[in-house]
Amino acid sequence: MNDCNNSNYPHYVNVFLFSETSPKIVSTERRDVNVRAQLAGHLCGIRHAGLAKLVGVPNLPSPVQDDTYSKWDKQLLEFVKSTSEKSMARAVEDAVATANTTDLTVSGDDFWQTRGFQSSHGAAALFFLHNAPQVLDIETCSKTCSVCKDKPVQKVEDLNHFSKRMKRSLNTIRREYGRKKLSDGKTIGGKNRLSGDSDYTSTSNDIRLNHSKVQTSLDLLHARSWAIFWHKYSTNDDPRLKFCSDEWCDYLKSVRDGTSYDHTSHALPRPVLDAIKRIFDSL
Repeated sequence: MNDCNNSNYPHYVNVFLFSETSPKIVSTERRDVNVRAQLAGHLCGIRHAGLAKLVGVPNLPSPVQDDTYSKWDKQLLEFVKSTSEKSMARAVEDAVATANTTDLTVSGDDFWQTRGFQSSHGAAALFFLHNAPQVLDIETCSKTCSVCKDKPVQKVEDLNHFSKRMKRSLNTIRREYGRKKLSDGKTIGGKNRLSGDSDYTSTSNDIRLNHSKVQTSLDLLHARSWAIFWHKYSTNDDPRLKFCSDEWCDYLKSVRDGTSYDHTSHALPRPVLDAIKRIFDSL
């Protein structure tokens, strides 16, 4: 720690790569700060080139050469894999002990190697649902394979993917139309129209719930998905409910029971629905 000549406050001198003050890793010649810097480069997605820029700006010592960095990468990968496997094994044991059963309730999530949706590589993780969530397993996935280039990659999507796709598509269409007037002279957004996250979430949740109930029948899945669209398309004067069933459709229940029903609460203007119809076509 040095005293700054231009300030009354002390400041710390950064200890970075090749610093003799950083302790050595046990059984190696590598310094702790070097290992941590390399790991940080991976976590931030900048790797060697990014680290070189990062330490170059404040005029700190440069990282090791690229070939040495790559050699250390392999060692770091082995250590990370070993540590993660041990951690997940302990997590499974803790989860079984906490639940007092091997029939665990878990959730899953996935992510891309890089931001956005253009990356060819990603991973999926499995979590134990408890007060302190733990990772039970992780699997890396790839759109392509350098070894089996002639083998097609079959894309498997879960229910959350369908609902997320719906929400993302609705948001995209709303941005596309912007302030453009629809056939009724109004914009796609606004009160009682496609107003934002609440409408996106409601529609995407309907899709997810629908898929969760009829996973085993593609015909029924198709009918139920379109039932969501036509249910919102229906008005009191012109109901469009050929895909609905009186098992769950409140309007058909009212017809069966001889009671009244009002579509106003869930209906969207037809020009808005005409604009988003292509989303349902793509499902």
